[in-house]
Amino acid sequence: MIWHVQNDNFILNFTRICMKAFHLLLFDG
Repeated sequence: MIWHVQNDNFILNFTRICMKAFHLLLFDG
């Protein structure tokens, strides 16, 4: 249960970081 929640948080954080990187590349590029 706890591991599942942590895994979901990890996926959300990973997705958020990917979106930030994508926007940085989009705006800087």
